[in-house]
Amino acid sequence: MNEAWFSFIGTGFWGWFIAGILMMTAELFIPGVFIVWIGIGALLTGVVAAFFPDISVSYQLLLFAVFSTISVFSGWFVYGKIFGGSDKEKYPFLNQGAKEFIGKSYPLASAIKDGQGQVKIGDTVWPVKSDQALKTGEMVTVHRVDGIVLYVSKKGEKHVS
Repeated sequence: MNEAWFSFIGTGFWGWFIAGILMMTAELFIPGVFIVWIGIGALLTGVVAAFFPDISVSYQLLLFAVFSTISVFSGWFVYGKIFGGSDKEKYPFLNQGAKEFIGKSYPLASAIKDGQGQVKIGDTVWPVKSDQALKTGEMVTVHRVDGIVLYVSKKGEKHVS
């Protein structure tokens, strides 16, 4: 191993405290919330090195690895509890926006002729398909989505398309 690394660790607990504080400070400038947990591992190693000043460099490195691993998994668990799981659980339609329209009803913006028409949802006009001939303004229910095309039927009627 590098001689400088051993001399850094050889400074005792101060080396670990400095390394931990530097890693935690680096987290402020590097997004991702990961380095902070390794910094906590370094601080914990520094605490052990302060109480046991004769501990060997090999054991210090082993403790650093163990404390960092525990810290990373603890952070992952804590953040999971605080933020309530993954984005897929919180936002099931993320990047699949049109799927949120399934089961909802909207008025037709243009009549369905030859199986095609349009519905306005919010400020967007969406193409729709149906095997029913429907007039402008009639309420339709979205049953499925294929890309940006919404498949609809008249509200209250059994899904046909």
